[in-house]
Amino acid sequence: MYPGSHGRDDAADLAPFVPTPRPVVERMLEIAAVGPEDVVYDVGCGDGRMVITAAKTFRARGVGIDIDAALIEECRAGAKREGVEKLVRFLLMDATKARLTGATVLALYLLPESLETLEPAFERDLRPGVRIVSHDYMIPGWDGRLVRSEVVTDESGREHKIHLYRMPVTK
Repeated sequence: MYPGSHGRDDAADLAPFVPTPRPVVERMLEIAAVGPEDVVYDVGCGDGRMVITAAKTFRARGVGIDIDAALIEECRAGAKREGVEKLVRFLLMDATKARLTGATVLALYLLPESLETLEPAFERDLRPGVRIVSHDYMIPGWDGRLVRSEVVTDESGREHKIHLYRMPVTK
């Protein structure tokens, strides 16, 4: 696990807050084919840009989960500023304790060891057909569920990998 930056001893810190560049956010949502019927969950949502963009651009509903209270407040303010506060919710909680059962799309930007930690929750909670889109890191052991990978270049010229997975129809 990433050394705790949120100052709490009762919750796992799965990754440092590093914002996903906006072109990568948009491409992740496009690759996952997000639409108005979707509910996009973002585990470790940071400033909420994934969920807010899903709501504003694709009219999807969304749920962001983060352990950092200041970031959750920033998410809520951002949703209100963008006029999507009725489409999104932001939960201050330990992602390892979160239930993901409502997700049709799961967005992730977590370190490989954190993805491995959360994998049992993915298996438990995600329904058949759910799309999982991961920024930069592949989910360990999920090669058979990988639908596609692609590289996106941000404004600074840095390349980012996007991996799309789909939960199997039968578990």
